Amino acid sequence: MTERRSITPELFESFLAFETEHQLFSYSVKGHPFWDYVRYYVMSCIINFRPDHVRRRTVRYRDAAKDLPATLAYFASIPFRGRGPYDLMFFDLPRTSLLNGKCVNVLTFPIVEHLHPRFRILVINPSELYEDIEKEYPVDVIRSRPYRYLDKAKSFWTQYSRADLSVFNEIRLKVKARFGADIDMVADARRLYSFQLQEYRRYLRLFGCYSPKAVIYADNGYMKPVIEAARALKIPTIELQHSLLPSMSVYCNYQECPPYPKTVLADYLFTYGDYWNNRLRAPVRPISVGYPFLELKVKQSSHLDRPRSERKNIIIAAGSYSKEEFIRVALQLADLVPDYNILYKLKPEHSRNWQDHFPQELLEKRNVKILDDNAWSIYDYLPICSCQIGTNSGALYEGLYFGLTTFVLKTGWYEEMKPLYDGGYAFLVSSAEEIGDRIRRHMKPPNHIEKESLFKSNSLENMERAITDIVTHRIPINHE
Repeated sequence: MTERRSITPELFESFLAFETEHQLFSYSVKGHPFWDYVRYYVMSCIINFRPDHVRRRTVRYRDAAKDLPATLAYFASIPFRGRGPYDLMFFDLPRTSLLNGKCVNVLTFPIVEHLHPRFRILVINPSELYEDIEKEYPVDVIRSRPYRYLDKAKSFWTQYSRADLSVFNEIRLKVKARFGADIDMVADARRLYSFQLQEYRRYLRLFGCYSPKAVIYADNGYMKPVIEAARALKIPTIELQHSLLPSMSVYCNYQECPPYPKTVLADYLFTYGDYWNNRLRAPVRPISVGYPFLELKVKQSSHLDRPRSERKNIIIAAGSYSKEEFIRVALQLADLVPDYNILYKLKPEHSRNWQDHFPQELLEKRNVKILDDNAWSIYDYLPICSCQIGTNSGALYEGLYFGLTTFVLKTGWYEEMKPLYDGGYAFLVSSAEEIGDRIRRHMKPPNHIEKESLFKSNSLENMERAITDIVTHRIPINHE
């Protein structure tokens, strides 16, 4: 197995300097800024690991075969899906949880539900075809999954010129010389970039057909075709913050003065609060609005009045990095603080067959519970906990909102949490012994972060006001 390489500030800054130094943003392939389409993928290859929460799964043959009957049935129900024109078009990521008894998209559903009496809305949703997502939303829904199969099939016919192939090989050699990663750019362009070109053409037709006044989405690093198609038609694009704004992720950061193409950058970023507005190194206008799903879950919680001293639970939000280290910490902490319950929260994509990936010794611990029920979100557990452990997860900020004592484990990409431990809002720790010692002594970080700065209140009203100002041009847009 290839050794995973942690990203460091030095590696990240070296990458930004490298792409500027070699003028990679100037490369155009088939009329699109090739480097900006693939730089996130290239960086993922350099560190030899793509975390599950941003993994780009291209269409696989077995998925297509499994979905073929439902896909044909879906296309047979056309020609009319959607009744445009629309005021707003939302793009979903596959991130769902329970809200008011319904399994809904945590990023868009609360906003859509709030706005739909005032705006005509279309939602583009990637759910599995067997999921009856249309019944959840009070607006029109188009499923993107069947169309991705078409895009993939069409991408096989993409032809590249000698000049294009020269660009691919030139970038390959430069990346290998600088970072030691030998990436087959020709093969990856045929697999990934060709697919993205088809997506761009589809979105261009979609936007042209339905004429939205704004396109709203959460970016997983692969939304360039959506952004560029909207920009081509002078449609404002609004990105929704959906986790921490990572300081070492190339999908949302650039050097201060590079010649990057603005055609693939959002016009606006709706952030959780003022704290986040200076975290992004990109020419995107931040607007503090809040996080509706979190705010709604807080209002529903019946545990927030319980004193923290009575919350004898510690939650581990391990995420996708350093799994072995987190398992070791959980195992040791169970013995170090036996009067506490250790809640090990799995990501939804990790919840299948998880028993095969945890040591039996951990599963037999009386005070360790593996949280594998996706019907419950992390927001259902944070209010009953007193402490949390993680490395570079956005959940740590959400835990701070609930008043949890926060431990950043010194592993993986922990340096992305530098503002927390340098600011005195969290403890930076290297071992279970350090954590257990601080818990037994009831120690707290010296500083408290302002909740309103992290997550602005009245989020739905803030979003409605900001979106209204954008579509009515009261907030200017600069389409150069």
